[in-house]
Amino acid sequence: MVHSGGSRSRERAREGGFSLIAIATMSVVMGLMLDAFIYTYKQVQMQDRQANLNYSMLQLANSMENYLSKNSQYPCPAAIQGVTSNNTAYGAATDCTDQSVAIGTCGAPGTAKAYCVTENPPGSGIRIRIGALPFRDLNIDKEDILDVYKNQYTYAVTETQAVATSAANPAGTFNVNLPGAIHVHDTDPVHNVCYTPGVNNCIAGHAVDAVKNFILIGGGSGHMGVYSPDGTLSGIACAGAGSDVQNCLWTTSPSSMLGTFNSAPHSTQAGATHFDDTIMTDTDLWQWIYVWDQTNADPNSIYNRLPANMGIGTNAPRQKLEVQGNLRVESALVATPPLGNTQNTRVCTDTAAGGGTNCFPPGLLGGNPSTGGGMACPANYIVGGIANSAPGCVFAFGNVNGGCTGTTFVTGFNYTYAGGFALTVTCTDISGAPAGTASLH
Repeated sequence: MVHSGGSRSRERAREGGFSLIAIATMSVVMGLMLDAFIYTYKQVQMQDRQANLNYSMLQLANSMENYLSKNSQYPCPAAIQGVTSNNTAYGAATDCTDQSVAIGTCGAPGTAKAYCVTENPPGSGIRIRIGALPFRDLNIDKEDILDVYKNQYTYAVTETQAVATSAANPAGTFNVNLPGAIHVHDTDPVHNVCYTPGVNNCIAGHAVDAVKNFILIGGGSGHMGVYSPDGTLSGIACAGAGSDVQNCLWTTSPSSMLGTFNSAPHSTQAGATHFDDTIMTDTDLWQWIYVWDQTNADPNSIYNRLPANMGIGTNAPRQKLEVQGNLRVESALVATPPLGNTQNTRVCTDTAAGGGTNCFPPGLLGGNPSTGGGMACPANYIVGGIANSAPGCVFAFGNVNGGCTGTTFVTGFNYTYAGGFALTVTCTDISGAPAGTASLH
């Protein structure tokens, strides 16, 4: 049989090669797999950068903590606009008592006053200074003031909280009990913890508006409205519908931002939900550090400077100190006087079980009757119970009030109180023989 050349070519193709359709199909599949790999790689890369950014901000928190503990104030921002590394103002804290830069304006670029000032509330005159982290005063490397995208962090502080009171400056204005003037509109569920709905405008699932002493902002991968290491504003304009625009508005219009910053869940989606900033405030990590201070009378004693309540095991304490769980006070009986004592003026029921009003003084149990403490009943009476901060005295002999009779006397009792005393006594004859029970009335 004679075959044509075309038939033989087709047979060879079927025996040892791929058709164009097969090659095209494989190309599409490989393209889809490559796209998925690239997307996954970018996601992992973003997560890795975010983790590094969070770690860097934690390190900055430690530096801020050390500065706060040593100087009793927050650092004042450094100049940032047009300030290069060969400028003496680079990384040096400015003077937060200097109010020569007017509210709603910025100082001259390239000078020691190259920072911006806003206020909150509007018209209050309470100044907020915005600039760079003063790495020289924080004793950190200049590379540490750059985020993972090699841009400078934005640092803003309530000016009065960056001026310590000291012998050299008795007019200092730092006060750990003041909340600051920086307004943070927070929709991030990481920060938005509504412990008590209805209190302080706290609504479960809604944004929490709070005031802070300072805020630190990492500008994110979009490089919008951030400054480079040499003080040059990025070419990405601070504009658009994203909620992170508010955080760079100070670079273009400090008079309109009114000391307000946003915090929201990270999102790279275009539109109103776009937010690639990372923020940290004084209450996120280290405000608790300065709540303790030495007493004036004894430097070895400390006290809590905050006027609010403290909780152990609870995030919503109702008293000056509330412990959810067991509290142990170790006693050393060999000491003189014994250690491990708790000292109280009153012992009360829990708020939920009696309104906290059912109380008695501990001296009722542990006091000395000869000095007006303890519990004492008249002669021939015994203490049958305690109610309303007083002992319930019952007659020990005879048939008074229906008690033991004749030659019997009280050797035991079961005492209750429910709107009035109810007592059942165990009577014993003077000979020692049991004589039954009796009820007092």
